[in-house]
Amino acid sequence: MPVTFGAVVAPGHPLAGRKSITIAGCASHPLIMHDAGMSFRPMLDQALGQLHGDIRIASTTNSIDFMKRGARAGLGVAFLSRVNVLDEMARGELVY
Repeated sequence: MPVTFGAVVAPGHPLAGRKSITIAGCASHPLIMHDAGMSFRPMLDQALGQLHGDIRIASTTNSIDFMKRGARAGLGVAFLSRVNVLDEMARGELVY
């Protein structure tokens, strides 16, 4: 079963109410990025590299928990698997 990644934000974030969002739409907000050594980062870099304009990196980390805390605090958009945020979604703390 392939693992899919999506945008993760706080419930009050401007992207939270959307059913779908493009990578360009996410990139107009600060991003909470995976470290270069994490498996998803090369795919994300490739997608972001095709965009024009400035990409604002709020934080870079190798910690999924830090990414979730950053998104919950409103620091920016994190890209995670839905499985990574099931508990937070159930508690209403994060939106996928």
